[in-house]
Amino acid sequence: MNVHMENLREVKSHPYFKLNILIQRNIPEEAQTAFRDRFPHHEIRVISPQDSIDSHLAWAEVILSNPDAQDIIKNAKSLKWLQLLSSGFDGYEEFEHASFKVTTAHGIHAIIIAEHILMMMLLFERKQRFFEKCQREGKWDRQARLPGLLKGQTLGIIGYGAIAKELLRLVKPFGFKIQAVTRRAESKESDSDISIKGMEYLGDLLSSSDHIVVALPSVAETRQLLNAQRIGKIKDGAYLYNVGRGDLIEESALIESLESGHLGGAALDVFESEPLDNDSPLWKMDNCIITPHIAGHHKGLDLDILEFFSDNLDRFDNNQPLNNEANFKRGY
Repeated sequence: MNVHMENLREVKSHPYFKLNILIQRNIPEEAQTAFRDRFPHHEIRVISPQDSIDSHLAWAEVILSNPDAQDIIKNAKSLKWLQLLSSGFDGYEEFEHASFKVTTAHGIHAIIIAEHILMMMLLFERKQRFFEKCQREGKWDRQARLPGLLKGQTLGIIGYGAIAKELLRLVKPFGFKIQAVTRRAESKESDSDISIKGMEYLGDLLSSSDHIVVALPSVAETRQLLNAQRIGKIKDGAYLYNVGRGDLIEESALIESLESGHLGGAALDVFESEPLDNDSPLWKMDNCIITPHIAGHHKGLDLDILEFFSDNLDRFDNNQPLNNEANFKRGY
């Protein structure tokens, strides 16, 4: 039995009241059975993401999904707790003063996103786009001096949260010089592995980093953070990676910087408007790698989310504080 199943079947003491729980995810049958065994006192419905949630909203008291906010307001009159699947609560800001609790999946995606960023850094530095083109053309062009070396380069991280900490763990063996800027005063410490400063040092980070990772939530103070002026401060030839939100970067200025060659390249998982417009120049740029907002996804994600939800349901059953309760003032 895998670790997910063992964790889901871990039965703990509960006060015996019943909740109507609606889960909208593709949950394997074995995991559903384990979850039901762990919470036998609750009524549980599991539907797929392709199924309509509408007919279940009036019944549900707890929901694991990212349903339409207006549908919740109109129809989920008995709701006590909404567990979102996303790291943030974009689109749910009006629930700040709701009578029900809202929790996010913040941190669940950090490991896979960090792996995604590392993959992109290696693709760019080893000039894999060039060799992919050669392969398509059946061209043997060694260009032995083309690939680079990550060791000794400077990695700059904008936002020092769960993703940054996982990335730091992954890249330690590569010999980077690592610096980060953060909005949170309590994170402005430094150690032997990384220099962490406040956002007032963003300009210094942009001008001195060879690889720049954007890993911030979308809140009023971060939208368009990398505008044309700040993009202009980025070190010539540097690579930019956005795994935060698309509105953190002024997309037109980013396109101009990629076209001019000022930016060496960009790996973009998020965009100002999603899905990315078919006519966007980004699609055809050799120095841009596009993924459709899937950096945080992997084949075991549904089980990761269900395990997190199970632990939070234990807390909810026992009237304990929930993990990842949305902080609408902070923005995530």
